[in-house]
Amino acid sequence: MATDHESVQCRCTPVHETDWTERRRAPSMVIVDAVATAEGVDPMELTPLSGELDLEALDTLLLSSATNTCGLLGLHIAGWNVFVAGDGRIKVCEPSDAEPLVPVFEPVSAG
Repeated sequence: MATDHESVQCRCTPVHETDWTERRRAPSMVIVDAVATAEGVDPMELTPLSGELDLEALDTLLLSSATNTCGLLGLHIAGWNVFVAGDGRIKVCEPSDAEPLVPVFEPVSAG
């Protein structure tokens, strides 16, 4: 199911951005690294995420989907808002009620 993820908005402050498709690692591991980077700690210092998130299911979802068919996946991990676009972009944001609503991701130009 394709979704126009550029129209999704949030109230949060972006802290770290990356892309799981540019790495030769499982998407879940790139997400864990992104959260650790936002937190300013080594990934091994994070509280184990197995109670919060099924990493294997996340990898299956992202790896079995054709580009852009996943739309946008929003997660709350270790106190952070994490957004994963179907094209591989990842954004880790600090939640804030004071921030105005803004698009989670800027549109990607074709080409």
